[in-house]
Amino acid sequence: MDRELRILMLEDVADDAELTERELRKWGLGFSAKRVETREDFLNALKDFSPDLILADYSLPMFDSLSALAIVKKECPDTPFIFVSGTIGEDFAIETLKRGATDYVLKHRLSRLVPAVIRALREAEERAEQKRAEEALKKIEARYKALFDRTLYCVYVHDFEGKFLDANDAALQLLGATGEEIPSLHLASLIGEDQWPTALETIQEIKQNGYQKNSTEFKLRKKDGESVWVETEASAIYREGKPYAIQGIARDITERKRAEEELRALSLVDELTRLYNRRGFYTLAEQQLKMANRIRKGMLLLFLDLDRMKWINDTFGHQNGDQALREIAMILNMTFRGSDIIARFGGDEFVVLSMESRIASAKVLSTRLQENLESHNAKGGRSFKLSISMGIIYYDPEFPCSIDELITKADRLMYEQKRNKQSNGLSSKES
Repeated sequence: MDRELRILMLEDVADDAELTERELRKWGLGFSAKRVETREDFLNALKDFSPDLILADYSLPMFDSLSALAIVKKECPDTPFIFVSGTIGEDFAIETLKRGATDYVLKHRLSRLVPAVIRALREAEERAEQKRAEEALKKIEARYKALFDRTLYCVYVHDFEGKFLDANDAALQLLGATGEEIPSLHLASLIGEDQWPTALETIQEIKQNGYQKNSTEFKLRKKDGESVWVETEASAIYREGKPYAIQGIARDITERKRAEEELRALSLVDELTRLYNRRGFYTLAEQQLKMANRIRKGMLLLFLDLDRMKWINDTFGHQNGDQALREIAMILNMTFRGSDIIARFGGDEFVVLSMESRIASAKVLSTRLQENLESHNAKGGRSFKLSISMGIIYYDPEFPCSIDELITKADRLMYEQKRNKQSNGLSSKES
């Protein structure tokens, strides 16, 4: 911190408080301390002293320290609360952490105090930064709420050359066109030249396979020159057993694209992969969780780990390791919808919150992801193949839980899969 710390000490023994202060100053911490013993003095100090940190002995003759912790969690929940005690049993220590204590340190092991304090203050600052980001994202949150509550579906039909044959009112409204103008609409005139190769590739895929394997995003030019982003999924229409046209659904994702740009400005995007980072994921996932609970809609959470990351870095260098992470991000973007929340959770770990509402979709998603991964590996171009371990958990709004609980469950399943791989011949040094 760039200012002097204010430390409130709930301690009835003055000599112990002095020893604690001496330990803190020995490490070069600048602070002012206030020692209290009673409930009244403690409440007054919370109000007037406004501490950055609270250090409390759990055994006090005039005041229950657990009651003090309860007061802090209610009045100033972001203030770190560390127990500093002469003796503290394991059961009691666990109970204090369950009730919201930041940490506990034994008085005869005060060498642990400063590291615990530094960690607690750092975590408090991170929480404060997240709150500031959440305040800045209130307008973005409203846009996302509108996106999830009222998705715009546009239905269109065009031939394999890109000439439009039909479009519903929603599609016409999106493009700013009328029904009479449908015959004059052509895909090439709606998208930029840089996107045309992608469009041709998608058309060819539908012509050959009968459907579009992964959704595609396009930036369209409306009649008035304004741009709009859409996410499309399409399949072939058959006549007498032969494909003759393409029918698709387009979702307006313009607000999401704009919101993503604002999120980047708020440092919620991972610089290496351009996916959301940990903070960005929590910011959006918490809002989606509230939405799912309100409309009683299920979701899927996937926790993924890039196998052999250490081996890749040690064998081929960190530049290749970074490239592997970027390629995994690209594969995830190919696999999941634009409305899904995809993030690099940290290091070689990724997390996806999918808007798929059925538990049966878990198998479909894992199969699609594995197919895209194998297709990418088949292109070659490097001395190793990418491999991931994955855990998938279904969120049932009938049995609500937190995002952290979902991640913990999915993480456990992911490590079970990783251990199975190791037992089948994958070296632990490469995992």
